Amino acid sequence: MKINYHIHTSYSGDMILEGRLSETPEKYILAAIEKGFDEICFTDHVVIGRQKNEYPYDYAMDAERIPEYVREIKALAKKYPNIKIRIGIELDWLPEHINEAKAFIKKFPFDCVLGSVHVFDGYKTENVVPEKIEAFWSGKPEEEIYARHVAYYRALQDLAKSGIFDVIAHLDAINRDGYVPKKSFWPLIEETIDVIAKAKLCVEINTKGLRKPIKKIHPSPEILALCKKKGIPVTIGTDAHWAREIDLHYEEGINLIRSVGYERLAVFEGRKRSFVKI
Repeated sequence: MKINYHIHTSYSGDMILEGRLSETPEKYILAAIEKGFDEICFTDHVVIGRQKNEYPYDYAMDAERIPEYVREIKALAKKYPNIKIRIGIELDWLPEHINEAKAFIKKFPFDCVLGSVHVFDGYKTENVVPEKIEAFWSGKPEEEIYARHVAYYRALQDLAKSGIFDVIAHLDAINRDGYVPKKSFWPLIEETIDVIAKAKLCVEINTKGLRKPIKKIHPSPEILALCKKKGIPVTIGTDAHWAREIDLHYEEGINLIRSVGYERLAVFEGRKRSFVKI
């Protein structure tokens, strides 16, 4: 079964900022049908507790548009009954707004909630503008690069413990810019995977890393193998920001999943998890 559980449309703030208003949910559905998908889940960015257009949270959907987003996807699901269309969001982890986030999720009929750490300590985990990547990281001492990675995984642990989310998105995305500390932090990764397993969460295989400086799928084969060992289920997403990316590097992602022994993928309906064969 062919699925994609990480898709961004013209509703997301980053898509608006980049002038991608043509990338509508319907355009993605048509692309998914053309590429032979059986099920897709829209996961536009949501940040609870931010101000409208507040940097660095300007990649998120405006809150007032969320009811419209839900209505449109519901209508499209009826219009295209031959493909399963799920309503999801990619929700940022902001611990100071945890109660607001819980209340927000209850208001809407989401099928799946992806959890992401994009910002902590006022900085994005990655520089999405290529020409600013080197400027951001250049000259930073090794201990600061290491400290940022530690802070990221600690935030992921808190996210997993919160009980808000269904899926951990792009688990090791802190490395997307290609800057990884020389000092090993594998024990912290093991600790993080244990927390995710205890929380009974799913991990997303995210192919966007192949389009970033790191040139690797998230998470790494080593982390994914540990997820398999700990019994953590997985799903897959291309993190599409154009309809043409609906299946970009999809087969590479599936091959990685199979290589560590997975035979099933997690899917969601009404926040309830089930499984389909790869």
